[in-house]
Amino acid sequence: MCFFILSGLLVILMTCQIRFQANPASATSAATIKALILLEELLKYTPHLGLIDRTIINPPNTQKEEARSTARPYLFSCAFYDIEDAIPIPEDAQAPSKSIIPFTTSFESLFLLSIKVSRVLSDPSVNVPAAREVLSRILTLAERLLARLTISINVTWDPAAWMTALLQTFEYEVRSYQSAV
Repeated sequence: MCFFILSGLLVILMTCQIRFQANPASATSAATIKALILLEELLKYTPHLGLIDRTIINPPNTQKEEARSTARPYLFSCAFYDIEDAIPIPEDAQAPSKSIIPFTTSFESLFLLSIKVSRVLSDPSVNVPAAREVLSRILTLAERLLARLTISINVTWDPAAWMTALLQTFEYEVRSYQSAV
């Protein structure tokens, strides 16, 4: 059950990331908001240990074990459950993480998504309330994920780029408010 919940969390994050990269406007869709609400629920039921390491393959299986140690979350889930890869991952899709540690992959995906949504907010044609809700939900997920961390883990991210993207959303807020006055 633990792996089912955790793999769902990671696969949904990866799917959102691929969709955002292919079509930034999809960040404000109702489906995205519903996916983020689902992620909030899944995270509640994800055990701490499930965030530290991928599930053990039992009984041993060479193909599954290789996917466990090298594949992206979605491809690992496909190998684990013996299902065919139904969502083709574009060649140019930016990998959220090189790590196989579920916490690291989730953390890096959430902060990459928050940067992408922050940039979407600067587009004058975007549905601003929906984009703000998406950004808020992503940041809430990140906060809840961080609150679950019980050990020290290395992550790769650029805090300066992340902060710059978030601060630009405040500039947009000021412009929107001034234009309404």
